[in-house]
This record gives sequence, C-alpha cells and structure tokens, in this order.
Amino acid sequence: MAANERSRFGDWEADTIVGYNHKSGLLTLVDRKSRFLRAAPLSRLGSKEVKTAMIEALRGQPLHSITPDRGREFQLHGKVTTALGVKFYFPPPHQPWQRGTNENTNGLLREYFPKGYDFSKLSDEDLQKVVDQLNHRPRKCLGYRTPAEVYFSTMLHLDCTFACPKTRGRWAMKPSVFQTRAGARPCAPRLSSDCRCHVLKFFDDYVLIREDANVRRD
Repeated sequence: MAANERSRFGDWEADTIVGYNHKSGLLTLVDRKSRFLRAAPLSRLGSKEVKTAMIEALRGQPLHSITPDRGREFQLHGKVTTALGVKFYFPPPHQPWQRGTNENTNGLLREYFPKGYDFSKLSDEDLQKVVDQLNHRPRKCLGYRTPAEVYFSTMLHLDCTFACPKTRGRWAMKPSVFQTRAGARPCAPRLSSDCRCHVLKFFDDYVLIREDANVRRD
C-alpha cells in the first residue's frame, strides 16, 4: 500500500491532543511522506468540531487517505469522506504505532503545549507560528530536509520562481496565482530547471526558498 511505503503525498494520520479539563484540544494531521503538519484548535473535543476542522484543514491539499485515532471524536468520518472524497482507515485497537508519524509529531507539539494547556485561549495565529516552526525543523528521516521543503518542493513549478531585488531572497509564485495574474512576470533571473530549491517559508501567494544552483538570465 502506498501509504505504508510513504511513496506519495496525501496519506494523512490524524489525532487530537487533549487540553485543560479534557474540554479543549488540537486536531493534528500529518502527511506520512513529508511529515508536514496541519493543525487546528478545538474549543470542544466533539465529533462535530473535529469534522469541521478536518474538512477545513485538508481542503485543497493532496488527499488519498486518512488514518485517525479510534476515538469517538472521529465518528463523523463519513461526512468528511462525503465532503472531501477521501477514504478512512482505522487501525486495530491498541496499535498506535500504525500512526507513529502523528504520535511523534504530537510529542513535539507537547514541547510547546504541555499537558493541561487550555487550547481555548490559543489563537489561530499563535498556533500557526508553532506549526511553522515544526514544519521548518530539519528531520534526520528526511535527509535533514524540513517537512516544508519536501512537501512544497515537489508541488511547485520552478519556472515560476524569481529573485527579489530588495530582499535578495528567491521566491516562487504558486502556479495557480501565476497563471491567473495576466501581467505577472518574473522580476529577475529565473532558476534553471535542475535547480535544487529549499522552501523556507510559505505565504498565501508566494514561497520563500533557498536555491543551490546557478541561475540563468532570460
């Protein structure tokens, strides 16, 4: 199975982190291939809240399968399947190692949010800062690349990349944005097709990257 082989993007492991008084929490979703994390705060650990947060977090992402915890909070998985067209796979009871990527990532999140943390007070912006830090932390299992590098470098078209003369950084415009902006043109040398790009930060329309190859001028 491709999910077990980690050969494609879009096979996600899902779980929740319980907060103060077992009321609030976090929904965590981790891509098996890249270890890329998406997370959402939950004011309540109910199945409706988890269903809604999961649909919002995964809409528009590569999506083949979801392997969640067997908790009751995932009992509305059928509605997620209807909304996103994705299959759910529930591992046998008492086998958390079948979601080992998610379990390990939750352990990293606990460095920021210890047991008893009140997630109802956590803003989306503060959560995203933590998620960004983890997605940009090099991993030995990825050859010391970051989850963001692995997740986005394959999805980006490198011929849409260009240099910023002000910051001297190199940026990549998301293909959908590049194609829909009629007047969009790279403002500096483009990267060659064999360039090795490393994603540093992801924004709404652009990705800040580092590149290890020479550039060519049009």
